[in-house]
Amino acid sequence: MKKFAILFCSILFLSACDKGYQIRFNNLYTEAMDSVVVGNKKIIFTNIERGAATSYTAIARGQYDAKCVSHSKKRFTVSFFVSGKGTGTKTIQVDASGQTQLIEN
Repeated sequence: MKKFAILFCSILFLSACDKGYQIRFNNLYTEAMDSVVVGNKKIIFTNIERGAATSYTAIARGQYDAKCVSHSKKRFTVSFFVSGKGTGTKTIQVDASGQTQLIEN
């Protein structure tokens, strides 16, 4: 019975670790992005080439501002909320016209 309890707790812990949201940055702008800072330096992506996307990174519940700076120092921002319930992926994207948006995949 003790082994079963340990196994059950281990499975519960490992399955709980996979929950939540992940975020990445997709650069469709006309030039490379020097940096993308999400929140108060909680997540930082650097040197994202034109047409490239970063890998996903886990993001906690909360309200965030993402600040993107291009190679020519043009700035883009987007604000968004990450729910504490549910799972999924989100993508911050700057397109060729300079529009910044959050896409929920």
